Amino acid sequence: MTKDLKKCITRVSQFLEVKYTEEQHEELQEHLKIDNFRNNKSVNAELLRDLGIIRCGEGGFVRKGKSGGWREYFVGELNDEADQWIEENLKKTDLRFPES
Repeated sequence: MTKDLKKCITRVSQFLEVKYTEEQHEELQEHLKIDNFRNNKSVNAELLRDLGIIRCGEGGFVRKGKSGGWREYFVGELNDEADQWIEENLKKTDLRFPES
């Protein structure tokens, strides 16, 4: 995973034309590790939980850190409702989602 993260950081920094020292690169890799990301108060909606907007015990914003993990939760009727909502609300736009 670290190798993929390093490669991703390098690609993004090249795209943004930003140069990092090796030390900055390592700090950024550490900051972006899924466990650190999951524990980041700015990311995990801790304030919203403290304010009662999100119920305690509900899953946080960052779940497993796997691409496509939403498919485990977004099944059956919920998926059908979303498809219907998308069809009805986007039909007058040029926004299209790829067919799966």
